[in-house]
Amino acid sequence: MKELQQILKLLDPHVHALEAEPLAQLQGMEEKFGKDLASVRDEGRNLRIAVIGQMKSGKSSFLNAALFNQVVLPKAETPMTAALTSIVYGSQSRAEVRFYSREDWAGIQARADEYAARYVQEEERLLSAQGPFAAPVAPTPAEIESHIDPALSACAELVRKAREKGLDPGAYFDQTRIIDSMQDVGELAHALQDYVGAGGRYTPITKMTTLHLNDERLRGLEVIDTPGFNDPVVSRGAITRSHLARCDVIFLLSPLGQFLGASDMQVFREQLPEAGLGEKAVFLVGTQRDLTLRQDGKLPGQAARVAERYPPNERENVTLQAMLQLLDRKMSGLAKEAFARQVQGLRGEPRSLRLLEELKSRSPRFVSSWAWLVAQDPNKLSPDDCNHYADLCRSTGISFDVERLKALSNIPLLAHEIVAQGERKRELLAAKERQLADSLRTTVKRCLEDARRALAEQRRQIQGGTMAELERLEQQAVSRLEKGRLKLEDVFDEQAAAAEEKFAMLKNELAGLSRDYARIESVKGTKRESYKVDVSIFGGFFGHTWETRYRDVDTVYASVQDAIEKIDHYAHECMARFQERIRGSFDLDQLRRNLSAAAMALFDTGSPDFDGELMLSGINKSLRRITIPLVDFGKTDFTADIVKQFGTGQVSDDAIEGLRQAHRAAIMSVAKEIGRQVDDKIKQIETSLQRSAERFVTDMSRDIQVGLQNLREQRADREAALKRIDAAAQAVERALVLA
Repeated sequence: MKELQQILKLLDPHVHALEAEPLAQLQGMEEKFGKDLASVRDEGRNLRIAVIGQMKSGKSSFLNAALFNQVVLPKAETPMTAALTSIVYGSQSRAEVRFYSREDWAGIQARADEYAARYVQEEERLLSAQGPFAAPVAPTPAEIESHIDPALSACAELVRKAREKGLDPGAYFDQTRIIDSMQDVGELAHALQDYVGAGGRYTPITKMTTLHLNDERLRGLEVIDTPGFNDPVVSRGAITRSHLARCDVIFLLSPLGQFLGASDMQVFREQLPEAGLGEKAVFLVGTQRDLTLRQDGKLPGQAARVAERYPPNERENVTLQAMLQLLDRKMSGLAKEAFARQVQGLRGEPRSLRLLEELKSRSPRFVSSWAWLVAQDPNKLSPDDCNHYADLCRSTGISFDVERLKALSNIPLLAHEIVAQGERKRELLAAKERQLADSLRTTVKRCLEDARRALAEQRRQIQGGTMAELERLEQQAVSRLEKGRLKLEDVFDEQAAAAEEKFAMLKNELAGLSRDYARIESVKGTKRESYKVDVSIFGGFFGHTWETRYRDVDTVYASVQDAIEKIDHYAHECMARFQERIRGSFDLDQLRRNLSAAAMALFDTGSPDFDGELMLSGINKSLRRITIPLVDFGKTDFTADIVKQFGTGQVSDDAIEGLRQAHRAAIMSVAKEIGRQVDDKIKQIETSLQRSAERFVTDMSRDIQVGLQNLREQRADREAALKRIDAAAQAVERALVLA
């Protein structure tokens, strides 16, 4: 970039001697390189980290431990009120809180109304299921809830809590509230409680937050903390997938007590984008290592037997090391069993199986965020932390000091992974910058070499020939080009016909491509529901006694997020292929060569009086003007109808077929719209070629006449003209040294 500026400064005094196009290209390169470099740096500036896991998996604690060494992120009140959180560095600690839009809340309200209707239906169904002769026993709210889609319950809870807080959501639609004037991160965390914390006034209407924290550990990082559930708000779920698609590192958290269970897989499947997952650093992390260690009564004895071979003063440390190794070995075995169990249960679900294969290729890590945070300030523990610490020491027989707590936490291992991935991204960024710089140098050198050849040709033209020869050449050129107009226009027509044929094939290809994206998978899941059992004695002769029991029921659902992702990918793939075909269908260099050959064929090039180089220089100026218009499809949202119709993250039962029909309709809409836009763009391109064809002979005749007139003027003051050209040539040579 610096060298290019020096080159432009060198050439600036010689603009009148240089041809306009190479100079304009060089000036355009400076702007383009600046934009490309800024884009690469903006994309690669931060290492993007995401944390995914169901509620109670310890996501906030993990981030607090791995990044801040203190509690910064508050826990969400419930799964229904969790918000997507983005965390970046800022010179001043502040937060941006984004509220729901009108469309978001309309969808939430509609699902809340649906919940109310379903609640009544389920209550009546449970009552009628007790039998006509039994004394009716009113089902509990928990029993009724267990039979209703959790996404509907989530929306109902958002509406209920907003009402309890006295909020009018309409007064906050699409607003972003800034929270600043905080002295430190702790104050900011306290202020955030009102928006994302337990009982926060604005928690029910908060869509997402962005935290700018003045913490040096965040420099070069962007952290995404996802909602720990399958988001009932589709627009927010789409934002989550969009953020995750841009992430470099993803931590998938699962509590060790129920490692990689069905609920984990459901959350991972819903939130992780499928595209590009293999290119990311994905870590499966088992959390609550301390709790698992505390609850395993066999490990202390096994570890103690290992330590018996060591001197008494070393046994406690050896016991702890052995205990942690035995725990991790046990958990690794359980992880393999969990993977095998999930593979067996996910047969027939290609997307879930592909995700599972990605996870299987990575060894899980096991951590205790609690142990790391306690180790930071062991003298300021809450009552719960004190009890937990005492239980840990008592159950293991180990006195945990700061260093032992850190060893138990295993957090430094993952912190090291973050550092390693950050270094890898910096290397990738540096490689991209080098590639941009190399490409710039190559292009600059080519432009300068073109300028060098053009100056040499100018010098030759000024030194040779007479004015009479120029007059004859001009008359001959204008006459022959006009007579050959139809032949030159035929070259354009041939190019347009060839392109039209290729685009017809493209439309068929894009229509066929839609079949790859038209299918929505059904996904197996489980939900816990209640049922009543008559446990009366003597068949209920003395009255019926009912007992509520619970069971896991297999369910089948389809994901709205899958539909949205497929529609977006199909639209993106269509546009990408069309852009690729534009480049492949129109070989501008070949078109220019064909036109140049056709134009030169109009002249008697064998005549000793014909100056081919002089004529070509005039023709080439006209050829360089021929361009193909840029293709920009703009931003069309093809998923709006899906979001409006299916506001929850999942649908089940009869709604699955409804989603599939809506998805197929959306894919057809994309295909139709892309086809229309392809036709429109082809028409624009053909119109551009036709306009170029109509103007080509006239413009080329004018260019030749202007060039010859300039040459007359230069020959009239030959010495001064040669001096200008020599000075410009010297500047070009110095510029080539810099390039």
